[in-house]
Amino acid sequence: MSKKFLFIMLAAALAGAVLTGCGRNGEPAGKPNKPAETPKKTEVKVKSGVAAPQKPEALYSADGKTLLKYNGTGTEFTVRDGVTTIGDGAFAGCETLETVKLPDSLVTIGSRSFAECRNLNSVNFPAGVVAIGSGAFQDCNLKSVAIPAATTSIGEKAFSGCGIEKAEPPPSREAAIGQGAFGGCPCEAYVKERCPSYKR
Repeated sequence: MSKKFLFIMLAAALAGAVLTGCGRNGEPAGKPNKPAETPKKTEVKVKSGVAAPQKPEALYSADGKTLLKYNGTGTEFTVRDGVTTIGDGAFAGCETLETVKLPDSLVTIGSRSFAECRNLNSVNFPAGVVAIGSGAFQDCNLKSVAIPAATTSIGEKAFSGCGIEKAEPPPSREAAIGQGAFGGCPCEAYVKERCPSYKR
């Protein structure tokens, strides 16, 4: 054999070994490529047990002059100084409340502001209170009230259903007392006597 022929044969054998012995990336032929690894998911742990912000015991207007809503569950509450108005329905339906202290700055008690506070048995009326809204203390548990001389308006059913035994209505006969303001109270006849314009 000639050297040229031997060289060609050797080259062909080497080429066959390369084609049959190795695949892509230097791996053995016929062996499938490894699948790409899926990136691991990173778990984000959320902190538990963080308490939600609590509502304030009482919500006041921006200028601090009106108590808009009482959110408390206690038996006693003192309205802060500077408040001139108890908003409509501010304490309505709060059955845990027994005593409320109103500030000397108070001028107006809104409609149904304390309605159905069934255990409320003690509340003061500051000298400057001019108006008590309709149903303001309806179905409370008050036994006596002394309305300030400055009060010129008491709304309908303001104290109805309270069972008030003793009441001192405003001394001014010009004070407007709404119909049934003391409805169902033992003191109603006395109020009628003091205020002839009062209608049951």
